[in-house]
Amino acid sequence: MRCMILLAVSAGWIIVPSARAAEGTARWETEGRSFFLGCELKRAARAFVRALAENPGKAALHYWLGKSYARLAEVSSR
Repeated sequence: MRCMILLAVSAGWIIVPSARAAEGTARWETEGRSFFLGCELKRAARAFVRALAENPGKAALHYWLGKSYARLAEVSSR
C-alpha cells in the first residue's frame, strides 16, 4: 500500500504523494515515454496508467496516456 500525506486546506483535502510514490511515478513516466517513442504503444499506456495510479493529479501523465491511446487508435484503424 502506498503512503500518502493528507493536508487540510480551506478548499478541501489535497493528497501529496510520498517521496517513494514520487520515485515510482517518475520511473513509470520515463518508461512510458520510452515505450511511446519506441512505438510500443500498449506498454506505454500501461506504464502511464501505473504512474497515474500513484499520482493522479499530474496533468502530463494524462496527456501522455491520451497520446498513447490516440496513436493506438490511429494504428489499429489502418
